[in-house]
Amino acid sequence: MGFTEISRRSAAAYYHLGVDAQEKREFSRASELYRKALKIFLRDDKKRELAKTYSNLGEVAQAQRQWEQAHAYYQQALQIYIEFNDRYAQASTYHQLGRVAEEQRQWEPAHAYYQQALQILIEFNDRYAQAGTYHQLGNVAAKQRQWEPAHAYYQQALQIFIEFNDKHPQAIVYHQLGMVAEEQRQWEQAHAYYQQALQIKIEFNDRYAQASTYHQLGRVAEEQRQWEQAHAYYQQALQILIEFNDRYHQALPYHQLGTVAFQQRQWEQAHAYYQQALQIYVEFNDRYEQAGTYHQLGRVAEEQRQWEQAHAYYQQALQIKIEFNDRYTQASTYHQLGMVAQAQRQWEPAHAYYQQALQIKIEFNDRYAQAGTYHQLGRVAQQQRQWEQARDYYLKALVTFAESNDPHNLEIALGSIKRLYQATQDAGLITAVAQLLKRDEAQLKQDFEAVATE
Repeated sequence: MGFTEISRRSAAAYYHLGVDAQEKREFSRASELYRKALKIFLRDDKKRELAKTYSNLGEVAQAQRQWEQAHAYYQQALQIYIEFNDRYAQASTYHQLGRVAEEQRQWEPAHAYYQQALQILIEFNDRYAQAGTYHQLGNVAAKQRQWEPAHAYYQQALQIFIEFNDKHPQAIVYHQLGMVAEEQRQWEQAHAYYQQALQIKIEFNDRYAQASTYHQLGRVAEEQRQWEQAHAYYQQALQILIEFNDRYHQALPYHQLGTVAFQQRQWEQAHAYYQQALQIYVEFNDRYEQAGTYHQLGRVAEEQRQWEQAHAYYQQALQIKIEFNDRYTQASTYHQLGMVAQAQRQWEPAHAYYQQALQIKIEFNDRYAQAGTYHQLGRVAQQQRQWEQARDYYLKALVTFAESNDPHNLEIALGSIKRLYQATQDAGLITAVAQLLKRDEAQLKQDFEAVATE
């Protein structure tokens, strides 16, 4: 056996050992073995083998959240496929480059990569493979709150899986359709989609995957203020993740359990859950996700009237969101900074923070979220006896809560308007509310006058 043959077999052996290590999630060992194979393939100028090895190294780097390294490896693989005019192989590499861009919240490059992959798959009439790319395009649209395109992409993916009678991956798509419905506050539809996803996962005994759907069912229950049901769903999700020793993803149910405790005014329990979530994100150096937990720790401190601590937590959250250019979620933190300033009767800073929050919500056309900020701007205006301004803000909040079928916040807004009426005796306010809510004006006036002044 000649030297070249020995060399070729050694490279192949390293490569296959790398595949074995990768499948066992022994990523450091897999990377080391792939690089040994790569060294030989480079020396022997084995281009096609090089491309496969670069691609696998990209997968290993991606699994370890080493995004720049993963991108570099995939680009090297892609360059070889282009050089050999292996157009079909380019599709999977474009797809993976899309995944890497998506993980870094680079939405436009991610969309472009997925579209390149999809175009090739359509060109080669590989209908089944198109489903995965349609699904990822749905994810990119959803991350940008583009609900209609997201829904359309997910439906295209689902249709293909149904067409091929491939039931198991349908669960993933039903789950994502549930998230789109949830974001549009379509609770029954969201619950139905999640239940379809869960049923398939149970049918296939895919216990690990059940965790994410139990988690989202918890979110839907939480949004409907069904605290016990939400707590139970989150605990089911957490139990599965602990069972599978998935430490990183345990942060999600810990965070939401904190929110359920928070909503029930269980401050110590909420703080403890949020701290558990934060510890995991710090441990995994996931700076972006820390922002949401810092924000919620701010809420806990705020509710306990720990103003300096609350302000500090919110500023930590805001700094991270600005760092990652996550403009949409900055709105909620600006809003809470406004609440902290307002609680300390710092009217000008409160107004400024609320205006920053409102501007972002308008920019993203999040009409429902605007309502809460309009309501708080109304309260700030009322505290400063700016009656006309308070009236306008409150009415804007009221109409949106009514349109959104949110009876809880509708009653809160009505309470504020009643107190404004008591302060101003503005009969036009009763007329405006009666018209907006289609209620009897005389009865409404009686209700308003029965409320004691604040």
